[in-house]
Amino acid sequence: EVTVERRQILPDGSEKRTPAEGDFLIFPPQGIIPANGFQTFRVRYIGPAVDKTVLYVVTVAQLPVEVNSGKETGVQFLFHLGTLAAVSPLRSAAKLVVTNVKPSTTDNMLTVTVRNDGNRYARLRNGKWKFSTRDGKQDTLEGEAIAKALQQPLIEPGTTRINALPVPIGFDRTGATAEFDLAESL
Repeated sequence: EVTVERRQILPDGSEKRTPAEGDFLIFPPQGIIPANGFQTFRVRYIGPAVDKTVLYVVTVAQLPVEVNSGKETGVQFLFHLGTLAAVSPLRSAAKLVVTNVKPSTTDNMLTVTVRNDGNRYARLRNGKWKFSTRDGKQDTLEGEAIAKALQQPLIEPGTTRINALPVPIGFDRTGATAEFDLAESL
């Protein structure tokens, strides 16, 4: 069975999902796939035109199968596979602005608030975080280190995200600044 939900990323990185099948044409909505077989599903956006990115999750879910057995017991494993579907206007772009940096209550962490003033979503893992102390010392966070630090990398247009990001031991967090250089590929 194929379903679609609207995916909203909240400032703390958690998600809110609401049904959104009316925005998509799904054919067929269900399918029976024989052993060693395959099924093609067509999922097409038919919702209204958008002026900024709208995020969805398209989920393909295996439905439970009734076993007509008398006293037998067993375990069924059901798989649900979800994928991001982003509907964006042509020539859209993310524009990330760091609005606040302060020491976290956790040692060696900064609490960094970033806002997306663009009309396209961004992945906060696709780029490089640069941190500076009041006395000019610098540090960067990129690649695998960002992936480990951010559980939810997406930021929607017109929204704000609050991130806890690691800095090295001894980094003076008081008065520190941060900036994010977004890589072009999404």
